[in-house]
Amino acid sequence: MGKISDRDIDDDVPSKAPTKQISDKIFATTDKVKEKLGDIDTEYAMEAILAAPRRLKKELRKMSIIGTLTRFPAPTVAICLLITMFFLFHSGI
Repeated sequence: MGKISDRDIDDDVPSKAPTKQISDKIFATTDKVKEKLGDIDTEYAMEAILAAPRRLKKELRKMSIIGTLTRFPAPTVAICLLITMFFLFHSGI
């Protein structure tokens, strides 16, 4: 058996440079996320979360029938299709 040279072995091993670049990007992104999470005002966030149900109720009270239909188009379409299917089956066709 012949001796394998170092050059032949190095050609088979993939370069580690792309892996290092990816890991550097991951660490940079992780640092940015940690920095952003540290900047969050927790008291303001808790107040907003606790006030959300009141705001939602207030907004729903202000909506009219037309506003509801345009704000929630998917359920409106589903209801219209169900009504159409009901009349289709009862029309005698």
